[in-house]
Amino acid sequence: MTSRSLPSHSACQSSRAAAAGDVMALRAALANGAAASDGADGGVTALMLASRGDHVEAVRALLKAGAEVGGRTEADGLTALLMAAEDG
Repeated sequence: MTSRSLPSHSACQSSRAAAAGDVMALRAALANGAAASDGADGGVTALMLASRGDHVEAVRALLKAGAEVGGRTEADGLTALLMAAEDG
C-alpha cells in the first residue's frame, strides 16, 4: 500500500468530464470542489486531458477556473500545450 493520497471524487469527475469534453459536467465538478489543477497519477491534469481531446470549451472552463498551465507529466514532461500540439 502506498502513502500517496487518492484524488477526490470531484477531481475524478472533472478529469473524466474534461477528457470527454463534457463542459456541463466539468463545471459541476468544479462547483462541487474539484480544483482546476487537480492531477491524477503521473501528473496528468484535467487541462491536459481536455487539450489532448481538442475540447476547446472544456479548456476555456478550466482556464477560467484557474487551471495551472505549466504543469508537466511525470513520465515525459509534457504540458497541456504540448499535448494539444502533439495530437493537433
